[in-house]
Amino acid sequence: APWSMAYYVVVATAFAYYMYYMGIAMTSAFHASMAFMLKPVLACVFAQLAVITGLIASESSMNAWTVSGMVLIVAAMLLTKVGCRKTRDAKTDGTGRNETRHET
Repeated sequence: APWSMAYYVVVATAFAYYMYYMGIAMTSAFHASMAFMLKPVLACVFAQLAVITGLIASESSMNAWTVSGMVLIVAAMLLTKVGCRKTRDAKTDGTGRNETRHET
């Protein structure tokens, strides 16, 4: 049991946060915030997978409130992404270039 606790501390927590912060450093603030908002959803999914596979001895499972919260988080993330895409496309010609062209 002490080794499993050490594994959870070192691998599941410290290494995971190291990778998370390295990812944040390599991306934009928008994508970093989207990853941060996805963490509760992934925590629920991974916890349920651990219960299903027998890694965690628990009789509880996700209820309707948990699933609906996960759906709301993912829906909000998708709406945010679509809203940002429309805003970006309105400023560009759809190819990522500005609509304003300077002719010489």
